[in-house]
Amino acid sequence: MARRITIKIKGATSENESLRIFDFISQLDAIRNALCRIEDEVLEPGTPHMQYKLVDLSHQSPATVVIEVAPSPRGQDLSGVIADRFMERIKFIQTGKVPEEYDSIRLEAFRNIGPRQTKGSKNNLPKKWFSEISISSDSYYVDIGNSLEEEIDKIVGPDETVQGSISGTLELINIHAHANTFRIYPIIGPKKVDCSFKDDQLSNAIAGINRYVNVAGAMRYKRRDKFPYAITNAAIEIYADENELPSIFDLRGMAPNATGNLSSEEFIGKIRDEAG
Repeated sequence: MARRITIKIKGATSENESLRIFDFISQLDAIRNALCRIEDEVLEPGTPHMQYKLVDLSHQSPATVVIEVAPSPRGQDLSGVIADRFMERIKFIQTGKVPEEYDSIRLEAFRNIGPRQTKGSKNNLPKKWFSEISISSDSYYVDIGNSLEEEIDKIVGPDETVQGSISGTLELINIHAHANTFRIYPIIGPKKVDCSFKDDQLSNAIAGINRYVNVAGAMRYKRRDKFPYAITNAAIEIYADENELPSIFDLRGMAPNATGNLSSEEFIGKIRDEAG
């Protein structure tokens, strides 16, 4: 059954409670990202995505938006689970009492929800372009007077660095203005790892695009995470493509005297007897 989430965004008093389009859109996008993050956690692989519908809108201060979380016609109906978990997670972040199984990826999606302080144009004083956002559902209500960024930084803690390596497919390379970054997608472990490298690895990075590689360097972890989210000073080893590897037929005849004076059957039998 569809569930509704009501969002109210109040403009700053210094702006006569007028709300900038940028702030309005960015908050809705931040909330959508957080809902999609939870959706990825609860839906089974291959299940149609949920639908997020705008069902009511008011521009009077505070600007109010009502979003309906609804299942796809042929998908799982987990709208209640997603809506409740979204509200619960905000409360966890605000209190700092986040379950240990929540890694930083589950929290990062909430980072941009809430007003940020920026330097004002007069006297360079801190300024909020909107004063607060309140979010409510059937069972929950939260007020957010500041961006959740600071609370999330406290929860996930500083980076921990360990030398190590991880393998994955190299994609999303950026070498513009010596940015020297790429991303790998491992088969197991983290979904993705962002990597940076020095100029001496440039040729390897370019040659490794869309190839399976091993990346060694300073692996960066968040305190709550099992897997690294980034590697700095990456050294890149490119694995051979599958079609470049030798087959069993290529091994034929490579060691003609491996069995000595014994036949193949006698040689295998001897190995079995010794193992037994």
